[in-house]
Amino acid sequence: MFTKHPLKKTWGKDGLPFPSLSQEAWKNLSDAERLQQNVTAFSSLPEFLSAVKRQQETMNALAAKLHFQLETMGRQCRGMANNLKSIMTALGLAPEPAPPAELPNPADGFAKKLIGYYVCQLCRDWASRSEADLAFLAGKYPL
Repeated sequence: MFTKHPLKKTWGKDGLPFPSLSQEAWKNLSDAERLQQNVTAFSSLPEFLSAVKRQQETMNALAAKLHFQLETMGRQCRGMANNLKSIMTALGLAPEPAPPAELPNPADGFAKKLIGYYVCQLCRDWASRSEADLAFLAGKYPL
C-alpha cells in the first residue's frame, strides 16, 4: 500500500515525515502513537509543499494550476493536522508539536522535480494511512 521512497536514506533525516512502519507495526501502535504520527506528518507537510511550490515557481512560472494545487494541498494538510489535534484532545490526549523541518534546497532542476514528486507522493501516502486510522477509530469510538 505504501511506496518505498528512494530519498528517505538521504533526506528522511531532515524532517520529511515518511510513513515508514509496516502495516503490521503500524497496527501495533497505540491510538495515541498513530494519531501523533499523523499530526506530525500533516503539520510538517505544508512546509515541504511550500518549498516545492517556490521551486516550481522558479522553474515553471506559467504552471499556475500546479502552483495552486500545491498551495491547496498545504492548506488541506494544515486543516487535517488541526482536525487530528482536535480528535486527540477529545480523546484526552495531548498532541505534541512537530519538530522543525529542514527544507530541501537542491541545486539542479531534475532534483527539484524529483523532490516535488516525492513530497506529493508522501501527501498521498499519509492521506491513505490517515483514512484507515480514522475509519478504525470511528468504529472503536462511536459517537
